[in-house]
Amino acid sequence: MFCAGAEPASDFEKVFAAPDGGPASLSTDGRLLATVVREQGELAICITDTGSTKLTMRAVVGKDDARWVGGTRMVEPATVGFIRWTGPTRLVALVGNSVLVGIDHAAKRVRQLISFQGEEHILGGDFGVLGGQAAIVGRRTVSVLAMPPGEPETVYLGAAKTLAGTNGRQEHLVFRINAATGEATQVMVQETMGRLVFDPAGRLRASQQVGIGSGPIFYRVSDAAKNWEQMDRLFPEACSPAWPLDPEAFFGRRAIPLAFDYDPDVLYFVSNVGRDTFGIYSLDLTTGRRGPVAFENDREDLGNIWPTLGEANVVVDRYRQRTVGFRAVGMKPTTLWLDPALQEIQTQLEKRAPAHAVRIVEWAESREVFLVQMHHRSDPGAYYLFRPKEGKLHRVLSQNTAVAALGRVSTIGWSTLAAGSRSLCGQITLPEHPAAVPVPVILRFQAGPWQRATAYYSAEVRALAHMGFAVLEVNHRGGSGYGIAHWRGARGDPDRVVLQDAIAALDAVAAKYPLDPKRVVLWGEDFGGYLALRCAQQDLRFAGVVAIDPVVDLNDWLRPGQFDSAHFRFELATRRWFFGSDRKQLERQSPISYSGAPIAPALLVGFETERGRLPDLKSFHRKLTAAGQVGAVLSVSEGARVPGQERGALFQSIQAFLNRQLAVSPRSK
Repeated sequence: MFCAGAEPASDFEKVFAAPDGGPASLSTDGRLLATVVREQGELAICITDTGSTKLTMRAVVGKDDARWVGGTRMVEPATVGFIRWTGPTRLVALVGNSVLVGIDHAAKRVRQLISFQGEEHILGGDFGVLGGQAAIVGRRTVSVLAMPPGEPETVYLGAAKTLAGTNGRQEHLVFRINAATGEATQVMVQETMGRLVFDPAGRLRASQQVGIGSGPIFYRVSDAAKNWEQMDRLFPEACSPAWPLDPEAFFGRRAIPLAFDYDPDVLYFVSNVGRDTFGIYSLDLTTGRRGPVAFENDREDLGNIWPTLGEANVVVDRYRQRTVGFRAVGMKPTTLWLDPALQEIQTQLEKRAPAHAVRIVEWAESREVFLVQMHHRSDPGAYYLFRPKEGKLHRVLSQNTAVAALGRVSTIGWSTLAAGSRSLCGQITLPEHPAAVPVPVILRFQAGPWQRATAYYSAEVRALAHMGFAVLEVNHRGGSGYGIAHWRGARGDPDRVVLQDAIAALDAVAAKYPLDPKRVVLWGEDFGGYLALRCAQQDLRFAGVVAIDPVVDLNDWLRPGQFDSAHFRFELATRRWFFGSDRKQLERQSPISYSGAPIAPALLVGFETERGRLPDLKSFHRKLTAAGQVGAVLSVSEGARVPGQERGALFQSIQAFLNRQLAVSPRSK
């Protein structure tokens, strides 16, 4: 993530500023809290006493790094991707996804445990303040794999890199690191075409192989980490049917391992075998049968369905050494608890903040104090301390103080039944100060072809609401997360199907909230921009379109690009399977081929880089102009893609366009 170098000034610059708080971690005895805070270009880990809130230690662990990208001065914010206490006084943090540091609070000492830069890694050494260059991951992606039970100071760290000329095959290095002594040793080298799954003790138990026509295939591995066996053959009840990595299977029924229990013979996995949506289950490896864990939701997928991105999403109690819950994806992410006491706390907190996604991050061994994170679509959120006996929440860290100072914005989840008893759901974000009453609407499409609207914070949604507009997001057919039938429901005809769902949602939500269905602008970036343009071309009721780097030619979008790997080829294959391969049909569905009546004015935003589609947009605009179409092409630099000053300036320009199309007066500050 990049942000511009200048200090935020306008409201939009504040909305798109880099987060200034988070993540956080609670010490094992609950007496100390570590928070990550960005101040004036420095990233620091601050340790406070949870009783008195007194700052007891501050360690600068990173600095934002300025650089030039083309003619644009950019700043890469320093980041901490992982932070965790190993005991009452020591903690570890992964800085910039490349340097693991250890902090001894009692000795007020910070030390480097291991550092990855480019192809090399450095064990130990003195820790100096890292600039952005030192904190940038080189060719390896680094992650904390496990902190095993009974060894509180031990951390297993993985570092993966893609091997040249192997179509995406990766080499994984695994290190065992002692946070107290600084001793670090390499314990494993493993090659795979996919994901590795480790148990809580740091042992490699499963490997995911990815390759068109041959995977993903999941393997069980013995404790000696030598005898790999194909999992779907060993455990057909849980992992059948075996499926090749092809689009028909990808959009079908399958099982995906998540993580292993503290008991190494219990595997947790997600599956939709025999049902429409993905549930979360357990598998007893000694019997080959499903275990007692079975979480299911007939409306939503509970687990991550992407075969190469399956997060563990399993919550463990490291003190009692057992699995206690599962992070469930969904429109409003939550945690499904096996532990009744933790479920009761989750329920209490969700009742207090019904619009927010509530995440119990950590707790003290005594369970007298909990660290909780809350956020929603238009609120970057904050961390809180919660003491169940007192029943009080105490805010300890805002994740973006500049956004919080701009006022409150509400996001509300909705659901409705469309024609044919088809269930639709999504979110409506309402501004604190509407630009007009009834409120003009931005109907926002997601950027990816199978994405969905969730409760995760979106700076873009917040910025649009800050303009005074309502933001409507629809989980239309063709998006993932609501079962196979919903996902496949737009196959071959995405633009027409999405328009049907969007209009049904707009009519239903406008009947419940003070929205103006006659003043609606369609909005989308990338594939979402394609949907926005096509919906406007099929229905002339809309007041305008904002399309940021949109796909305007489906045939071009489905053509092989410069990147050739197994992952990219599979992505391209799934697109072709979903959208079809008939070039004439794809041409008819492409915005650039439209020849109907003039549509509402469109603002086309293109990026002045090789990654952008600016030449296509200029050609598209010339065609629209020749047909009497009103609109404009706005050319911006690469810096406007990402959070920061230039993104803020882009949204100021977009606001002027929206004010004109929705006939509202510019808002004064």
